[in-house]
Amino acid sequence: MNVFCCPKSWLHFFKASADIHRQHILLLIKKHKKINASRILKEIKLSQPTLSHHLTILKNAGLIVEEKKGREVFYLINNKTISSCCLGFAKKMTG
Repeated sequence: MNVFCCPKSWLHFFKASADIHRQHILLLIKKHKKINASRILKEIKLSQPTLSHHLTILKNAGLIVEEKKGREVFYLINNKTISSCCLGFAKKMTG
């Protein structure tokens, strides 16, 4: 029997979304629909390297995507991944 009930992508998703700073970042992105790192830094108390670290984790887990416009990078919620992981997990656990 496989002891892991979920695909690895779900595990990365839940691990990335469990951190309180990353939850705050996600809520800011949701609030603004699209936001760049300097705007995030204005609204939360993190250093730039720490924010970059959290954004990388969120991006690697598929929770956010980047959109480049010229030299600026904007972050958006990846609704497809969030729906897939949350609904998939709910179905797995309740179905």
